[in-house]
Amino acid sequence: MDLAQQAEVYVPSVGEDGTYIDLIPSSAVFSSAGIRCGCGSRKDKVFLSRAQFVAHTKTKVHQSWLKHLFRENANYYAKLQELEKVVQSQKVMIGRLEIEVKNRDVTIHTLISQYANKEKNMDIPTENLLEL
Repeated sequence: MDLAQQAEVYVPSVGEDGTYIDLIPSSAVFSSAGIRCGCGSRKDKVFLSRAQFVAHTKTKVHQSWLKHLFRENANYYAKLQELEKVVQSQKVMIGRLEIEVKNRDVTIHTLISQYANKEKNMDIPTENLLEL
């Protein structure tokens, strides 16, 4: 069974002046699974040829999306900082929960061995109880 390939998501590049610019990927990207643009002009549209995508990048919606990305650059930085804090706190939480799980595993194994030892020490009648 072959794995289903998903289209790559297009990410514009940043020019020398800090604005977002279109650097069209090579044709190989389009031949494998295509490329999807995040500008929102055509939701879920996968571009399967380089020529199609070049034409798309010249649309008003795509160009205004690039301008919007540039204007929101500072907001993206603030969001990045906030998300890094969230990731860090989640790492700490995961670490605590892993320790808690290990402690519970130790407790479970201890209780199982104690139960097994008690069972061995109990006098279990070996006679057939139905004959009594």
